[in-house]
Amino acid sequence: MIDQRRSSQERIAALEAGADDVLDVQMGEEELVARIRAVLRRAQSRPQPTPNAQVLSLNWGCKTVEHHGLRRTLTQTEFNLMVVLTINAGRIVLRRHLLLIVWGVASDSRAKKVLNTYIFSLRRKLASIGAPHAVQTIRGVGFSLHGAASTTERSPAETPSSS
Repeated sequence: MIDQRRSSQERIAALEAGADDVLDVQMGEEELVARIRAVLRRAQSRPQPTPNAQVLSLNWGCKTVEHHGLRRTLTQTEFNLMVVLTINAGRIVLRRHLLLIVWGVASDSRAKKVLNTYIFSLRRKLASIGAPHAVQTIRGVGFSLHGAASTTERSPAETPSSS
């Protein structure tokens, strides 16, 4: 939760109401990125839910994406992009948010080109397993992964079974 609340009591009330954290809007980008990375580190150290978008399934341990029994290995960066898109399946993920979460950088023309290159590569791999239109571009805004998201539990070290 990002808020302008100043008092400790208001922050405590927000946390007790269910917020995972309360961040000040004046927090710098570096601190926000550091907090996100800390959460990702903690998440990788315990069993992870495997996000599934429609019939796309991600395996955290092997860094693979699967669609109708066909599997492709992703680079760490492609996998990180896929995780963010899958968690937000059906919603638009802004370019600047992807750049901050995946690379920890602010949006600039060079960073946007790098993001576009990785999205192109990810789409090519998804097309090779029969999901060519899974990642949609929302022109001038960001990207969206089509399909409903659900989760199943898997350990980060678990390898996919052959099917």
